[in-house]
Amino acid sequence: MRRVIIVAGASAMLAGCGPSDPLADHRAEIEGLEVSDEAVVLLSRREEIMRASSELFVTNCAACHNAAGTGLTGPNLTDDAYLDIETPVDLYWVITDGRHAKGMPAWDRSLDDAERLALAAYAAALRGSDGRGGKKPEGEVIPEWETFLSESAPRRR
Repeated sequence: MRRVIIVAGASAMLAGCGPSDPLADHRAEIEGLEVSDEAVVLLSRREEIMRASSELFVTNCAACHNAAGTGLTGPNLTDDAYLDIETPVDLYWVITDGRHAKGMPAWDRSLDDAERLALAAYAAALRGSDGRGGKKPEGEVIPEWETFLSESAPRRR
């Protein structure tokens, strides 16, 4: 009986019944964006995309950054200080290329461009969230994300 369950489970996964794509409803929109500071900031404001991205974050990033982004072995993402980040798009490049000397793996082979861009936006959205009990700030305080938007970009009120 046990073998039947295992085989049935494996067959279901092979048939496309495995984990769903959390970005499925937003993938075309994200894939149509140029990787840029503005794209990271604007995506970080899209609540529905951030809800979908939170699943990616918990699955891939929470082991080091905590589900709330307050840091474990990885840095706290809820404060204003950043390691190797000077602009919002740097979040994308750190996710893509990693920082091996600091323990951050490169995700370019595990996650596609849209997933990495969504995660960069999610990390940007964590800034200023409730980081109580998190790791102390590491790195340098950088300008608010607003400063990286063009004059025509919609602003937060």
